[in-house]
Amino acid sequence: MSYNYSYNQPPYQQPGQNPSYPGYAQPQLSASGGFMPGMPPAQQYAPPPGAPPIPGNRPQSGAGPSSNGPGYYPPQGPPPQAPYFPPPPAPGPGPYGYAPSPVPPPGPPLVQQPYGYAPPGGYLPMPQYLGTPIPLSAMNKYSTDPPVPGYDARGDVEAIHKATKGFGTDESQLIRTLAPLNALQVATLATQYKAAKGRDLGQLIEKETGGWFGMGLRGIILGPLGWDVELLHRAIAGVGTHEDLLNEILLSRTNDEMNMLKSAYRDHYGRNAEQDVSNDLSMKTKNLFVMAMNASRVPDNVPVNPQQVAVDIDQLHNAGVGRKGTNEMVFCEIMVNRSGPHLAAISAAYHAKYKMTLTRAIKKEFSGHMKDALLYIAEGAKRDGRGVWRDAKLLEHSMAGLGTKDERLVWRIIRAHWDRQRMEAIKASYQAKYKKSLAARIKGETSGDYQKLMIQLVG
Repeated sequence: MSYNYSYNQPPYQQPGQNPSYPGYAQPQLSASGGFMPGMPPAQQYAPPPGAPPIPGNRPQSGAGPSSNGPGYYPPQGPPPQAPYFPPPPAPGPGPYGYAPSPVPPPGPPLVQQPYGYAPPGGYLPMPQYLGTPIPLSAMNKYSTDPPVPGYDARGDVEAIHKATKGFGTDESQLIRTLAPLNALQVATLATQYKAAKGRDLGQLIEKETGGWFGMGLRGIILGPLGWDVELLHRAIAGVGTHEDLLNEILLSRTNDEMNMLKSAYRDHYGRNAEQDVSNDLSMKTKNLFVMAMNASRVPDNVPVNPQQVAVDIDQLHNAGVGRKGTNEMVFCEIMVNRSGPHLAAISAAYHAKYKMTLTRAIKKEFSGHMKDALLYIAEGAKRDGRGVWRDAKLLEHSMAGLGTKDERLVWRIIRAHWDRQRMEAIKASYQAKYKKSLAARIKGETSGDYQKLMIQLVG
């Protein structure tokens, strides 16, 4: 998913360009209005090699060059009324022939027309993160979000105010109000609550609630991108690294998602996310995450090349179980930079050729955080490469054994609920694998308002 940050920005024009015809040299005039002495005639008002001729700057029949110098003909006719200024040059092609998406610039506000507005040239693409449209303010705190069609936040503002005023908090009302909202609606609600009540919605909820219930509501209010930024910081802050969380935030992401995450992290913390993650890791694991955050992954809509799949499975075998010792960087390069469908094809072809699953090969060759990171990617490649089966398995791991790993359960449910279609697929996969509904499993492992919120989000 890509998006345009600059269609409202001033037209792109290099210094010295002819304002009517971009790419042509602007003539340099002396005080008397003539051309500067000694200026080569070709640079006076001539197009660059291979460019189309300038309308009105051609000799008419029977006319010769003017006294301004050989090759110059006075412009004929009025200038065009609506000149076209080309955009800045696109970044160079990356691996597999596609150009990486730009990192959104920090600083000045981004301006977007109301959602669904069609500017000249077509509809403005809406940025998406975790499978759902997100507001521009999530990527740039100086931006103003347009209204969300069909959503009037005033009723929800009053519902939250009523639920939190005075002594005690009506937690059920908070769940009924916040759980059904999408990311665009949540951002609108937060803005209008602050405008109407003079309080930050996130700070209010943090003051009025607590525990895993409060953590879940905070994840909803921050939205999919904002909460991922906070979770990424949480994963690397303090002593040690929250490895599971780091894997889920940074691995198997689209290039656009990774670039949005890095930009929003910089916008919120004033720091470089790649550098912070790199400083928290070491050796080959550090290299793996640097590669992942480089955002050079092949997009999922690129057709799978069977010949490349065959090459990749041989390279993985020869770098692992097919040799003495392990070439870790071969695994990292292939697992990090290939698309989901391509990795799904690798997983099937590897098993068919070498009679061993790719996950089994990784478990034999790796240990520690590197093993867990590669397994997260490899298990996401099973079935269709969308990670649905893996995410259902991770939800079960949050509840299996003695005690519930509540923190993991909360972030996994909150992050999954934004994309309702994918959540339904996760629920179906969970039912097929464990012969029990996800909602019933959660109900047996949680209680109170925390339970009610998780069940509501699962649907």
